[in-house]
Amino acid sequence: MNRRFLFLSVLFLISLSLSAEEYLYGEFIYNLNIDMRSNPFPGISADEFEDTITDDYETELISTLLEEARRLFSGMIYGYTVVYTPSDISRSVDRYLEVNPIAQIEFGDPQLESYDTYLENNYYHLFIRYRLDTHQQRRIEYWNSGVFESASAYGRYPLYSEDSRVNAVNDGIRVALENLLKPEEFNKPRLIEAEVLLRDIPSFSVDAGNNRAFVKLRVDLKKVQHYLRNN
Repeated sequence: MNRRFLFLSVLFLISLSLSAEEYLYGEFIYNLNIDMRSNPFPGISADEFEDTITDDYETELISTLLEEARRLFSGMIYGYTVVYTPSDISRSVDRYLEVNPIAQIEFGDPQLESYDTYLENNYYHLFIRYRLDTHQQRRIEYWNSGVFESASAYGRYPLYSEDSRVNAVNDGIRVALENLLKPEEFNKPRLIEAEVLLRDIPSFSVDAGNNRAFVKLRVDLKKVQHYLRNN
């Protein structure tokens, strides 16, 4: 069946079942212990830390987590393009990974809002939701319509590196693509091109000095290019 025809047919069926208003929801967590280790509050013990959160500091936390929500909700609506070359020591090929958002929720979009929060064991929990418009609902429903394969994996990135959580998600996308292709590809591909969509907000943890992100994806493989036999 022609893929374009299938795409239009699925969108038509989706349009019949869309509700008037749908939201994406997520719980976003900030580890306050990390800020304690960098000692921004001299003379304050960890036990006292939760009682010292000022309005300005909480505003900064909320801003940080809203920005993370904006990026990740965008990944759940629009997805990412991925270009990946696995490393190959025998061919002196270094790993190359490029993950770019297809589109993003605009900064300051009023449809993105926080609605609840609590503190527990020096972890700040913020609940955030995003109200989807009809077009965004259709995109998500199409990706979840059974046309695309599913994949999941853990990604890791050094904890104190710049954009550590973003890069942990990107690494999870890389590993998920590898896991998806391993049963079918005996040799390492030369190039993988794909579009992927986050199925859920990734779950984050800290493990051996790394941010660890568990990602669940829908995958649309665009190209798997192999090395020539003599290369």
